[in-house]
Amino acid sequence: MQRDALFHGIYRALHPDHCAICHLSLETVERYLWGFLYERVNDPWTRTDLIAARGFCSTHAWQLTRARDSATGIAIVYRHLLEDFLDAFSAMAAHRLAVAAGRRRRTLFGPQNEEVLAREVGQWLERRRPCLACQSQWEAEDRNVAATAGALDDADFRARYEASLGLCFPHLIAVTASADDPDSLEWLVRTERGLMETLTQGLAEFWRKHDYRFHHEKITEAEAASWTRVVYKFVGAPGMVWRAQG
Repeated sequence: MQRDALFHGIYRALHPDHCAICHLSLETVERYLWGFLYERVNDPWTRTDLIAARGFCSTHAWQLTRARDSATGIAIVYRHLLEDFLDAFSAMAAHRLAVAAGRRRRTLFGPQNEEVLAREVGQWLERRRPCLACQSQWEAEDRNVAATAGALDDADFRARYEASLGLCFPHLIAVTASADDPDSLEWLVRTERGLMETLTQGLAEFWRKHDYRFHHEKITEAEAASWTRVVYKFVGAPGMVWRAQG
């Protein structure tokens, strides 16, 4: 069967130490941030979206600072964001100072409209749209989840998957929910159970060999990596931003 680029990307990303979907989604975010710095810093539509998102989330804002030659782009964009926040904060602060002093400012707009204004500026930090880099990650996850679910019937894919870490739990749940072929779903469940049982055994051996009575036994490479791999299984890769559920 002819397979597309998404299949081959997932196939190559399968690895004993990471979740393929996390790995590819983070690569997408890295490309997005690079493209933002070098192509979209002065784009007015991107700037409008950034203001609506109140800049990047904490994870991606700090990731942006680590990008090569990022200083100028950050200075340009965040100066604009800072000015926008300062306008809103100044209006909110003036209102709150008047209230705290026990007097109501009398303006041309009247007290009722003044309260509406204060409430609106007080909500400035509430994002009106998701972080642009988060959105890029989530869209990549959706594509990669669908590609993984569609690849489960491929013999070569199965062999490589069985030699990997498998998927982190959030992505495993997503792929399980997306798979609609009974044989593929049964294979995925069976394979992941086997991978988790192997990881459990590695953790047990890692713990046992740290006991002074068995300290002479050599810890294998898989056992040494088991304690970080199990964290990866639960929470995915460092830098992933998970969508709120509900």
